[in-house]
Amino acid sequence: MDSNYSYHNLFGKLEYENQYGMLKTDFTMIRPGLLHKANGGYIILQAADLLSNQICYDTLKKALMVKELNIENNVDQRSYMVMVSLKPEPIPINVKVLLLGSSDIYHTLLALDPDFKKLFKIKVEFEEFAPRSDSNILKLAGFVHNFSEKENLLPLDKEGMAKVVEYASRMAEDKEKISARFNEIGEIISESSTWATLDKKKLITAEYVDKTMKERVERVKKYDSKYTEMIEENTLLISTSGYEVGTINGLTVMTIGDYRFGKPAKITANTYMGKEGVINVEREVEMSGATHSKGVFIIARILGRNFRPGYYSVCQCKYLL
Repeated sequence: MDSNYSYHNLFGKLEYENQYGMLKTDFTMIRPGLLHKANGGYIILQAADLLSNQICYDTLKKALMVKELNIENNVDQRSYMVMVSLKPEPIPINVKVLLLGSSDIYHTLLALDPDFKKLFKIKVEFEEFAPRSDSNILKLAGFVHNFSEKENLLPLDKEGMAKVVEYASRMAEDKEKISARFNEIGEIISESSTWATLDKKKLITAEYVDKTMKERVERVKKYDSKYTEMIEENTLLISTSGYEVGTINGLTVMTIGDYRFGKPAKITANTYMGKEGVINVEREVEMSGATHSKGVFIIARILGRNFRPGYYSVCQCKYLL
């Protein structure tokens, strides 16, 4: 594994020596690449970083298909000073390549690259959630401990670790599961350690984990606060007390980046004598989306199933904000 995905670092290179204005090389200046070092074993690559350099991806495919690895200074051929005095013979290669990436990258390569399926035959998906069992909680605690030692962070006490487990369940949106998105959990631990360090504490307690969660929300709740302000100023007409026939309050969940919040919406309906059916005002004026229109159609079918045709009035539904 390595973070440098340059051509020379992956496939090796010839180094040159400047002698009297001429570049010379010999066999002692042949430098292996990562694939040479991994020959006979495994190499793990990040798909996004590899694909950002097209020549590296194409060369890797060629090496895997012919099962031979060459050392070529393709990049250096643009320089007029380079004299190619050596051409190393290709060596047999037997290496297992693991590409790590998102499902979007996988499906894109599957659709656009006919060689991808031939070379990378096995697909493995990592589960984002795990059952909230004692063994998995202990494994999560082990990750937190190792992460804290690696990053020189303060350790957590029992209550602080319990808060981290609670946060992992909240990310999974299931009280019976915990999230396996360790990057986000690591961010919480790092920030909590910072707050504890500022207070000159030696342990991260539940207080600092709670403070981290509140501060993270405070930094990104601008739009949430704007909606609340509009409700208080009656710009959005939302009633929170009493009752009214044909009116209910609904809740829509909005996602902005990695922050989600609920936005109340007033849903109204009225009936009058007329032809049967449900009129979707939003759809009639072409302002509704596919999800909203689908929901209204489902309501119309429920009404049609529970009431005989001709025995229910027209229902006019709309969102009033």
